[in-house]
Amino acid sequence: MKKIISILLVLVLSLSVITVTYADDMAIGLMVRTLSEKIVPGETFKVILFTNADSYPIYSYQFKVNFDNTYFKLDNVYSSVSGSIDGLKVIDNEAGTATYSAFINGAVLTENNNDNNYKIATLEFETLKTVDENKTISFDADETLFLNEAGEPLSVQLNNLEIEVPEAPTKKSPKKNYFIAGDYAKFATTTEDADIYYSTSKDDEPTKKQNGTIKLTGNVTFYVVAKKYGISSEMSEFKLSYNRQFSAGDSSSSGTTTTPEVTTPVTPAPQTPVKYADIQNHWARDYVIKLINKGIVSGYEDGTVKPDNQITRQEIAKLIVCALDAKPADTIDLTFTDKDDIADWAKGYVQTAVNLGILNGYDDGTYKPTQPVSRKELAKIAMVAFKYEQVQDKLDFNDEATIPAWAYGYVSSAVKNGIITGYEDGTFLPDKNVTRAETCTILVKCLKL
Repeated sequence: MKKIISILLVLVLSLSVITVTYADDMAIGLMVRTLSEKIVPGETFKVILFTNADSYPIYSYQFKVNFDNTYFKLDNVYSSVSGSIDGLKVIDNEAGTATYSAFINGAVLTENNNDNNYKIATLEFETLKTVDENKTISFDADETLFLNEAGEPLSVQLNNLEIEVPEAPTKKSPKKNYFIAGDYAKFATTTEDADIYYSTSKDDEPTKKQNGTIKLTGNVTFYVVAKKYGISSEMSEFKLSYNRQFSAGDSSSSGTTTTPEVTTPVTPAPQTPVKYADIQNHWARDYVIKLINKGIVSGYEDGTVKPDNQITRQEIAKLIVCALDAKPADTIDLTFTDKDDIADWAKGYVQTAVNLGILNGYDDGTYKPTQPVSRKELAKIAMVAFKYEQVQDKLDFNDEATIPAWAYGYVSSAVKNGIITGYEDGTFLPDKNVTRAETCTILVKCLKL
């Protein structure tokens, strides 16, 4: 039975001459399954043949691809559609070609990795040598057809797979080769979907993934590469020097400031005495002190700040209102069903934050004043409060898919502006609750203190 269907399919594919055209051509493309696939010697990687929608009435298909057999060897090709029946399958690694056909009977296609593309077939390649030039796995248009139930060819647009050697990274920030306190480094490449990796030692391979921005704390040299599918660009080297001549108000990143010729040593300003013992050796000490000096943060009666405590929704209301130099409202007309649960000291601040459109309640009518604030919530609160525009830049975090749509633009804006960064393991952790110390750090960045 299988052999008969295969013969019939090949006959239909070779004899059909009628083309059925839809308002928009069906896009058929090739892509590496995910960016984590490695196209490096000795590694295998999967290429997905996909379409842009699952509603086209595909009943059978045949495709032929060409590839460079100096770099790649094709091990297998198979249908990604459940219940499909194989037809023609010819893999010719000596010629660098493969032809495959299948009967799928109009089955609903499976979405690939939640990216709005739908899998038709999978090709498993092996990498034979280092990819050091751009390569293409391409369709042979004359031998690629997609048929409807009547055996009529569908109109398709074929998109080949371009395997690129990424462009070497450039430095986006700081603009100069020196920086001041509070500056961050950020590198970029013109190659779409490539990731940035860096090291601060010439002897170490760049393995730290850039997520957002990199805090600068002293003289440093970065060794940076861009990677896509495991293929590395040429290495870029950026030597950055700390310039204590500038105050926080100088525009060293504007591109118009030149390095001063002053050589007289600068006496550092005396450190602010630490009143609260629990921030004396804390990583966020300087951030907390800046907000204490501004009257934005105050400690507890027991002489502590409790920097590692999770911050609540009523506490964030007070901090945000104070950071904006606003006042707690005198008139309270909150409509939350749990408004009586809001502490008396917090009600005026919550009211002001609501009036300013910075905070709101939940769909069930509650405010949840004692509930901890998550990273995604703080991103939205901070971006709204300090009037940062939402952006939809693609985020490179490993858990990017867990950031909900309502928060994505705010998180992307916070990352782009250096307000919030990810973790060393490449995650953002949008649902992780924020501490008082982390909140202070974010407020200091928003206020540019």
